[in-house]
Amino acid sequence: MTIKLRTIEEVIERKEHGRVWISCSIAGIENSGSWFYSSCKGCPKKKMPEDSLNYCGVCKSQGVVLRYRLKVHVVDDTGNLSLVLWEKHCIRILGRRAEELLKKSEKEGELPIEIEELVERKMMFEIEVSKSQDSLYEDSFSVSQVSTDPTFIEKHSRETPSTQESVSQPKLKMADFGVEENVDSIVDKV
Repeated sequence: MTIKLRTIEEVIERKEHGRVWISCSIAGIENSGSWFYSSCKGCPKKKMPEDSLNYCGVCKSQGVVLRYRLKVHVVDDTGNLSLVLWEKHCIRILGRRAEELLKKSEKEGELPIEIEELVERKMMFEIEVSKSQDSLYEDSFSVSQVSTDPTFIEKHSRETPSTQESVSQPKLKMADFGVEENVDSIVDKV
C-alpha cells in the first residue's frame, strides 16, 4: 500500500484525482452548524429525533443516536481548505462519543472545550479528491482516515513548495517508513 502526500494547493488545483494525504494544522472549527447530528442507531443515515417510529428503512434498525459531523478548517504552507470529520475519526481523536461530549458540554450551542482544543493541532488526513466535489458540503472534503501520531506525521512531512525542486513528489510506500500495511496501525487510537 502506498500513500500519496500532497499540499493543500495541489488538492485545490485538482490536477490529480483519488485518495491523497495532506499534512496540516487545524486552524479553526466551524460553528455555524452543529458538530453532531441525529442518526439511525444501526447505520449513519440521518434521522430526526422527533420521528415517532424511529425506524430505519435502510438497515431496519430502530432507535436514534447522536454522531459527530465536525467541519474543520485546515492550513499548510500552501493554502487552506475545509474538511468534514465523521464519527469514527472524532471518537479516535477526542476519545468519546458525541452523546457523551454533548452531556458534558457546559453551554448549549457552544463548542465543547475538547473540540476547541483541536485548533493548532497538526494531523494528517486522507481525503478523496474528485474532478467535481459531490460531497455533502460542496466546499469541503470528507476525511477517509486521520493520523495524529507524531512519528507518522514527522516521517511524512514534506518541504514547503518554495524549497522543492519539483511540485510532483514520488509515491511513498508505507513500508519504507516501518509502518505496517494495516491502516489501523497508522491511526492514533485513543
